Amino acid sequence: MPQETLLYDLLSVRENFAFSASLYSLSCRKFKDRVEFSSKVLGVGEFLDRKVEKLSGGMKRRANLAASIIHDPPIVILDEPTVGFDPTIKREFWELIKNLKTGGKTVLLSTHDMYEADEICDKVAIMEKGKIAALDKPRTLKETIGGEPAIHVRVKEPRTKKTLAVLKEFNGTLRDDEIQISAKNPWKTMTEVTNKLTSQGIFTEKIEIVEPTLENVFIKLSGRKLTEDLQ
Repeated sequence: MPQETLLYDLLSVRENFAFSASLYSLSCRKFKDRVEFSSKVLGVGEFLDRKVEKLSGGMKRRANLAASIIHDPPIVILDEPTVGFDPTIKREFWELIKNLKTGGKTVLLSTHDMYEADEICDKVAIMEKGKIAALDKPRTLKETIGGEPAIHVRVKEPRTKKTLAVLKEFNGTLRDDEIQISAKNPWKTMTEVTNKLTSQGIFTEKIEIVEPTLENVFIKLSGRKLTEDLQ
């Protein structure tokens, strides 16, 4: 399924499915089964007989996916399927992809959205200059390449002598008035930092553990941010 919708606007969704099915010489029985599958799993049943030009963007993308797999292929290739979606529609589409995985399909997904890759992919390949720079499970990539977890602490007065002394003691940095401390054992270090701040009478507004992300992995491997890659 390409990034752009490849459906005929003046045909209904069902008619588009019939055209796609004819390219693979599907029998009437098989076609009926696949339409029922698309209605149930991909949620296209409510607009099967509506013209494509009358559909919303999300509906078109679902119909496009259904048309692409009408012949029941074992491998599904998706090129940035959720680009331009709002968060709600994007999550709905993620569920559709997960349903394909549950149904035994192998899904190859191309995306610049690292959170999307982390959310729905069993394995992730980071591409750099046309070559695979890393390939593994998302968690493994984050643990081995992404770096250590960090503790982010927001205090009421981040630049006082007492606060800066605590910062120095834990080898932290101050970014946007927020203390950031890397830690191999973040839960233990978080307790130590909290106790130290409290003992110094420093009021803590927020403290959290931030795990490394796939974007951290990408930046470490490529030396640039995703936004730079897209320009």
